[in-house]
Amino acid sequence: MISQNRTQHRSANLRISSPKLNVENCASIASEGKSLITAGAKELVIDVSEVTFVDSSGIGALVSLRKKIGEDGRVVLLNPQAFVLKVLSLIRMNDVFEIRTTGAPRGAAYG
Repeated sequence: MISQNRTQHRSANLRISSPKLNVENCASIASEGKSLITAGAKELVIDVSEVTFVDSSGIGALVSLRKKIGEDGRVVLLNPQAFVLKVLSLIRMNDVFEIRTTGAPRGAAYG
């Protein structure tokens, strides 16, 4: 469900391979992300390209990661699908996260 890959320059990557980011999996995603941030990541790139549905619990998990990484860090959502972008826009979270819609995470090599 979740893959992680540590990269150079204090950046880390997570890939959510589930079609849903919701109450069923948000705790494990938040836990994985927080572990990477605690280990020193200042940029957390989350590949959400396979996510087609997100609920308030999923948004809460993403916000908790943004808070954990702090003002000098950033959380990047990679290739979100239209529904996810719409939800982020409706609740004005599209300004809280950096959105990358093309390419791959810097230095990523998911296996």
